[in-house]
Amino acid sequence: MIDFIKHFDFMAYAVVLEKKDIDPGYIQKSNISLYNHTLKELLLRVSKSDQVVVIDGEAAKKHAGKVRAYLRQNLKAKGIEKTTIRFVDSRKDSLVQIADIIAGAIARSYKDKTDAQKYLNLLKDKIVKIDIIKL
Repeated sequence: MIDFIKHFDFMAYAVVLEKKDIDPGYIQKSNISLYNHTLKELLLRVSKSDQVVVIDGEAAKKHAGKVRAYLRQNLKAKGIEKTTIRFVDSRKDSLVQIADIIAGAIARSYKDKTDAQKYLNLLKDKIVKIDIIKL
């Protein structure tokens, strides 16, 4: 699949949050905050005004109001005014499916898999930047 998508015109930015470095109590207590923080960090790195952000996850829809409010507040504070946030089911959105494949390749590169770098190397011309973020 990566061989197929690498021929399309796109760029990928990613943030990596190493869960092993996070206090397990924090994750259990505020999973939505962790989600919000990670999204905010990514958007602050790549955001522009008048953008549409599409978030994968039917499960995330139940927190959509909180996520939208958090992101708008934090992006506006950094001068990013107009951001439309949509939640979609990745099974119905081919662009989100491509993003899932890219995220999977990046995640695999942070694990002890023998083929981890193979997938990342296939996308090397498409991945602009991967930042490791801390809490």
